[in-house]
Amino acid sequence: MKILIAGGGTGGHIYPAVAIANQIKYEHPDAEIMFGGRMDCMEADIVPKAGYKLNSIRIYGFERYYSKLQKAGVFIKMFRGFNDARKLVKDFDPDVVIGTGGFVSGPVVLAGALKGKPTLIHEQNATPGFTTKTLSKWANVVCSSFENTKEFVKYPDRVVHTGNPVRREFGLYNREIARKTLEVDKNRRVIVCFGGSLGAKNLNDSMLYLIDKYKNRDDVFIYHVTGKAGYEEFMENANKQGINFGEIHNVEIKDYVYDMPLLLNAADLVIARSGAGAIAEITYVGLAGIYIPYPLAADDHQRKNAEEVEKAGAGIMILDKDLTAVKLAGEVDKILDNEELLRQMSYRAKLLSNRNSAELIVDQVEKLV
Repeated sequence: MKILIAGGGTGGHIYPAVAIANQIKYEHPDAEIMFGGRMDCMEADIVPKAGYKLNSIRIYGFERYYSKLQKAGVFIKMFRGFNDARKLVKDFDPDVVIGTGGFVSGPVVLAGALKGKPTLIHEQNATPGFTTKTLSKWANVVCSSFENTKEFVKYPDRVVHTGNPVRREFGLYNREIARKTLEVDKNRRVIVCFGGSLGAKNLNDSMLYLIDKYKNRDDVFIYHVTGKAGYEEFMENANKQGINFGEIHNVEIKDYVYDMPLLLNAADLVIARSGAGAIAEITYVGLAGIYIPYPLAADDHQRKNAEEVEKAGAGIMILDKDLTAVKLAGEVDKILDNEELLRQMSYRAKLLSNRNSAELIVDQVEKLV
C-alpha cells in the first residue's frame, strides 16, 4: 500500500496527518508513506521527526489584505505548486492520496484526483475551510471531526464522521507516569497553557499576571508554552515586570513543546487557542479547558470550535477581545477552587473525544485501495 499525505502550515493540519500515517503503519507495517509539504513551514520540522520523508511543494495561499499584484504573484506560485504535486503523484504513484488541510493539500489532492487516484480529505474544524469545500467536489471521502460538516459541502453523502485523530503517543501515558516523568508532585494542580504552534501575544501577556499571582505556591504548577515567535518578547516583558523565573519554583516556560502527549497527560487544566487539533488532544486526555479563539481564523472557525466545547460543558470560552489578565485569572480560580466543576468538565471532555478516530479514517483508506 502506497499512501501520499499532504497537510501543513500549522500543527493543526500536520499532527492529524502524522496521526493517520502512524495508524496506517501500525495496521500495515509494509505501507509506503510519503508526505508533500512546504520546506519553510512547520511540516519541514515535524514530519521528518516523525520518521517520514517530506517532498517540497511550492504553494502559497491568499491573504485577504493582499494587493492585486501580490495575488498575481501567488497565482504563479500556485501553478508551480500544482506542477510539483503532479510530478510527485506521477513519480510516487500512490494508491490513495490524503489531504488534511492547509494550502499544500489543495494541489496534491487535486493532482491525485485528476490522475484517477482515490482521494480522501480530513476536515478538523466545525466549519470547513475553503480548501475542504473546494476539494470535496473531487474527493471520494470527506472525514469530519464534527457532525455538522456535511451541511457545508456539495456532496454530503461523501462525508463520514470520524472525529479528529490524535497521535498514538497520547495513549501511552497516564497521569501518574506523566507526573513522575516531569517530576511534579501528584497532589499539585497542573495548569498547561499554549497558544498554538506560533503562539498568541494577548494570551502570553495575560499569563504573566497569572504566573505572578500563583508563583511559588506549593499546590499549583504552571507550564507555559509561549510559541517560538513570542518567547523573547514574553521573557522581556517578564523582566520588565520584575518576574524572575530563577526565583520561582513552580513555573516552567518553554518556547515550544514536541512532547505534548506527556505534558497534557500531566495536566488538570489547559488554557489554549481553540484550533481543532488542540481541542482533539485536550479532550482525548479528558481535561477541563479555557479556550481563547484566534480572532482572525478563516470563517471564525476557532470560535465555532470553542462554542461546541462550551456547549458540551467541557470548557469555557473567552473571546480574544474580552481577554484580560484579571478575567483569565478569575476563570482559573473558579475552576481550580471547585473540585466538582473540574471533575465534570474533565468527564464531559472525554465524552467529546472520538478515541478511535485514526482507526476509522484508516478504515476509509482501506476501502479506497
